[in-house]
Amino acid sequence: RCLSDWSSDVCSSDLDLRRASPLDNGLPQQGNCSANPGRAGPVVLPGKYTVILSPAAGTPLATAVTVLPDPRFAISDADRKSRDTAVMSLYSLQQQLALARDTFQTLSGQLASIRASMTAAPDQDRAATDMLERAASQAAQVQGQLTRSLSSAYTLETAVDAYQGLPTAAQLHELDWDWEDAVAAVTALNRLLRQDLPPLYAAAGAAGRWT
Repeated sequence: RCLSDWSSDVCSSDLDLRRASPLDNGLPQQGNCSANPGRAGPVVLPGKYTVILSPAAGTPLATAVTVLPDPRFAISDADRKSRDTAVMSLYSLQQQLALARDTFQTLSGQLASIRASMTAAPDQDRAATDMLERAASQAAQVQGQLTRSLSSAYTLETAVDAYQGLPTAAQLHELDWDWEDAVAAVTALNRLLRQDLPPLYAAAGAAGRWT
């Protein structure tokens, strides 16, 4: 079942009024629409939504739902939008970092394949082996950067989303730092892909070809 507005889909097996996980791969899922049910997305803003129930066989059923503000928390519409802007900035950051993480996983698999090919060919050029070790070391550093950035963005988004008031000044500073750290991590990944790996592919010969 999905709650849909004009800009996003909110998926849940129990209509918990949360957006899809920022790590969702976007593919249709059974039951909970999120591919990562343990990492739910932030709560939607008050407003009008459409609930769509899509049975395995038959015509989808739709009805309107109005999400009302929580009466326990007095917050203006302007402050609510400011809060949502901060939450969605962290949500977007996680989505982009997830793409970078997926790219790294593909790269990691290729480096493992190159290593296996070189191990099977003992007469492999020493220069290619040295390049591989340097690339693997750099890849490990990039992996650490991406993991830390993704974890930090998720932790902060969860903290801000759990409180109905405005983010604190410290949280807003941390949001800026999270973006800076993420940019540094993705820049390091791009540098590895564009500058450091092509010479390795050339030196590895057949072992460096994409499969």
